[in-house]
Amino acid sequence: MAADPPPSGPDRDGRLSLFAEGGYAFREINLVPAHGGDLRIGLGAQDHKLAGYAYMEGGLGRTFGGLRTWDIRAGGLAEWRLSPVRLGLGADLGYRFVVRRSVDYTMWSLVVGGFAQASCDAWSWGPRGDHAVFVAARFDASFLFYVFEFGPTVSLGLRY
Repeated sequence: MAADPPPSGPDRDGRLSLFAEGGYAFREINLVPAHGGDLRIGLGAQDHKLAGYAYMEGGLGRTFGGLRTWDIRAGGLAEWRLSPVRLGLGADLGYRFVVRRSVDYTMWSLVVGGFAQASCDAWSWGPRGDHAVFVAARFDASFLFYVFEFGPTVSLGLRY
């Protein structure tokens, strides 16, 4: 005798989801401290337990010694929903740029990274509570050829 299919309905069906978040990031790039702002925009799907997103991220900043830095990345994020808290893991690929002062030359490098993230809905709405203003904390670690980059980010975002 075949088992009954799992129940469906508004709480179990997957649905389209968008998010945008921005915040302050601190990084150690080959043990050189840097800080600045990050902005991420993502598109994905979520149900009552899981969410998955593809996203684009950009950041602007500077080292504590005054060198300008920026990066652009694309990646993926998987989140486990423990309403109102979400725990996630992600990976990304992109480029890191640093402007040198001595020769006005921009150094760049391919970046491969991963991160762990926790977020909490500060205010949610909608029939399933899917839409929210949230706060998030993330810890990133990346490799730039022979250089290691790591650090935390705190952000404020909107999920719809």
